[in-house]
Amino acid sequence: MACARSPDVAFQDLTPVPSRNPMLTEYIHAALARSDYKKLDDQTWFAEIPGFDGVWANAATVEACRSELREVLEEWLILKLRDHDPIPTIEGLDLGIVESEAA
Repeated sequence: MACARSPDVAFQDLTPVPSRNPMLTEYIHAALARSDYKKLDDQTWFAEIPGFDGVWANAATVEACRSELREVLEEWLILKLRDHDPIPTIEGLDLGIVESEAA
């Protein structure tokens, strides 16, 4: 099947842009890299991230467990940032909020 470009669509520069992960993405990736996984007696998977109290997941497969753990971590970070609670620094990445005085 042939595709045609609509004449009213402007051509875009498709030059690849060097990949750069935003800090939050890097932080989540670094935190997940520290996670510990265990297969439980009921054959489900349990995962937690040391130093992140309350961040854990349990699922039928290791892939589902990792996905759930990422979701829990993201929600945990949102709550920590909202409440100005301390967040662990990982690999030099610090997500803490810095208060500045208004001019």
